[in-house]
Amino acid sequence: MIAYSGILLATTWLIQFGDTGIAYYRNWQSIVQVMPWRSWAIQGVSLVGELITLASCIGLACGLKWGRTLTVWMTVVWSVLLVMLSYWLPVLVALPVSALRIALLYSRPNSEFLSRPHAVRRFNWREFACFICFAGSCALHFWSLLAIASRSLWVWKLISHGRPLDLLIAAAILFVIGVALAPARSRVWHAGIALMTVCVALGAQLVAQIPVSTQLYKYLPDPKIYGSIPWNVLIGYGVLVGAIALLLLQLSRPRGGPRRPPLQMPDYS
Repeated sequence: MIAYSGILLATTWLIQFGDTGIAYYRNWQSIVQVMPWRSWAIQGVSLVGELITLASCIGLACGLKWGRTLTVWMTVVWSVLLVMLSYWLPVLVALPVSALRIALLYSRPNSEFLSRPHAVRRFNWREFACFICFAGSCALHFWSLLAIASRSLWVWKLISHGRPLDLLIAAAILFVIGVALAPARSRVWHAGIALMTVCVALGAQLVAQIPVSTQLYKYLPDPKIYGSIPWNVLIGYGVLVGAIALLLLQLSRPRGGPRRPPLQMPDYS
C-alpha cells in the first residue's frame, strides 16, 4: 500500500497544483511580486518531489528495486531541502512516518519480494477493468474525504452542486464492481488492499495537515496559512476503514491450520 497510496497522494497533489496554477495564471505577475521567494522555492521543491515520488511509487508497484531506492533518496533529499528553506516543522512532524516507510521498504519480506524477477505480464480485459475500478474507487473515496476536510480544494469542482457523499457513493459502486471482476480466489485480498490504500493515504494526509491545522502553524515561516479540519471525524473514519481492511487481509491469508503464514509485507508496499 505504500506504492499505491503514494501514487494516489502524488496524483492528488499534482492535480491540486495544476488547478491552482490555472486559477492564478492570468495574475501571475502580481503573485510573483507578493509571494516571497521561499514560498516559490518550497513549491518548486514540492513539485519536483511529487513527480519523482509518482515515478518511484509506480516502480514499486511494478516490483522494481529502483523504485525503493528512488523513494528513499527522494524522502531524504526532500527533507534536507525543506529544512534548508526553514520549513523544518513539516519535516519534523513527518519524520516518524518517513522512518516507518523506509523500515517497511527494507524489511526482509519486501527485500525478498523486490529481489525476485518480475516479468511483464499482459492483462486481459477483465483484469484491466478490475484494476481501473479499484483505482477509481480509491481515488474517489480519498477525494471525498478531502472534500470533508476542506471546502477550498479542487475536489469540490467535481461536486459543485453536490456533497462529498456523492463521491463516496460512486467510490462504493466502483468498489463493488471491482470486487465482482476480481478472481474469486483473491476478491477478499483485493478488497482489503483497496481499503487499506485509502486508509494509508488518509493517514499520510492527516499527518501532513498537523503543522497547518493545529497551533503548530505559529512556528511556520511566513506566509502562514491555517485551516481547520474535522479531526475526530476523519480519524474515526480512518480507524474504521483500516480495521475493516486489516480484517479482510487477515481473512485472505492462506489456510494452514493454527500456523497460518503471517501477512506478507509486500501487501503493504
